[in-house]
Amino acid sequence: MAKKSVQKIPKKVILICPHCHKGTTANVCVEFSPQKYTCPKCKQEVVTPITSCCVVCAFSKSGTKCPRELYMKAKVRGWEIK
Repeated sequence: MAKKSVQKIPKKVILICPHCHKGTTANVCVEFSPQKYTCPKCKQEVVTPITSCCVVCAFSKSGTKCPRELYMKAKVRGWEIK
């Protein structure tokens, strides 16, 4: 029997500020994709570039996509979601 694929949805991601290049841990959820955030280190407002769906997709340290996008991908492929 084939093993079922699983998509893990992170509860936290590390966002890298494009201004000061410092990392900040941010809570994320499936229902909301943040369009901007204020860097706690340099106090600059970071907004979503036009090429991304949210700041998580654009500025996450590991290149992780936002939970909303991961959830949709898993649903389309029929994967288990954790």
